[in-house]
Amino acid sequence: MGKPDEDADWGSYYVNAGAPAWWSVLKSMTKATSGQAGMDEILSTNVGNAFNCDGLFLDTIDTAAPNTWGTAYEWTAPGMQGLIQRIHTNYPGKLLMGNRGLFFYDPNLKTYPYNIRPFVDMVMFESYYSDSSASNVSPSFPDH
Repeated sequence: MGKPDEDADWGSYYVNAGAPAWWSVLKSMTKATSGQAGMDEILSTNVGNAFNCDGLFLDTIDTAAPNTWGTAYEWTAPGMQGLIQRIHTNYPGKLLMGNRGLFFYDPNLKTYPYNIRPFVDMVMFESYYSDSSASNVSPSFPDH
């Protein structure tokens, strides 16, 4: 109790990406103060190490996938969209690449109203061949 839900496979925790406090953390962390670079340090020329990177890779946006896909966090879709929109707005000229999140683009799904299309520049398809288990090859693409 009092802890966020943990992903049993990866040991990471689920967060509501749209929570206002989460934005502050992601924006302002620095390697010197927390051991992790935040967006200001990663994307700017004047904060902390000023990495001035070209953009961000947005992993685990599938957390907001429809519940029918086997997750229980569909309710976070509006917050995920809001966070991605906020990053896009606050860091103009920086590229954003989403890792999958294909449900956001399907008009037949409940998550479609939270489409992230206007805010990302690229979408990466992590794998057509397998899931995260090296032994679980998709039967959909036997010729790979």
